[in-house]
Amino acid sequence: MTLQDFLDQCVGKWFSQRTSHALPPQELEAGKADLWIEAVEPGDAAVKAECDRAGIEVSTAIALRTRWDGQSGVAATKLTGTTLLIFGDGGQFAQTNGTGTQLTGTHSLGEDDALTIVAAADDLKTEERIWFPGPNLRERTSTVSYGSSGDQFASFCSEIRLGGAPAQ
Repeated sequence: MTLQDFLDQCVGKWFSQRTSHALPPQELEAGKADLWIEAVEPGDAAVKAECDRAGIEVSTAIALRTRWDGQSGVAATKLTGTTLLIFGDGGQFAQTNGTGTQLTGTHSLGEDDALTIVAAADDLKTEERIWFPGPNLRERTSTVSYGSSGDQFASFCSEIRLGGAPAQ
């Protein structure tokens, strides 16, 4: 599978269930959300701006925009947001959220067809692994570390395609 094939398979509407906890294990937090993932054209102004900011060659970039609407925690706190993900040639990666914060790092697609993304910004480091057990089932694990406080969090998401781009 190529990176383009993998990212094409991500496009669509998904229902996501997430469990996360602080490390060492403390309280478990559950969440659920609807996710919309769409391919973004390389000529898009936001893609060009973020590629320039991250030093990624826009002509080789593949971009996805994600939007989510969900709830998390015991109090069912409402969560919404958007993220622009840019995958550059040679393993470069950039992620920008709705507030303009950019994480940069690397991506690699393993022989097992799982995508691993490692990114950092300031005091934050993330590592995420994404794979497809089936054409309409996507799973993700992630760890987030904050250097100055030593806080670490881990999560697991199981996502079911609800519509959008058909599985290839």
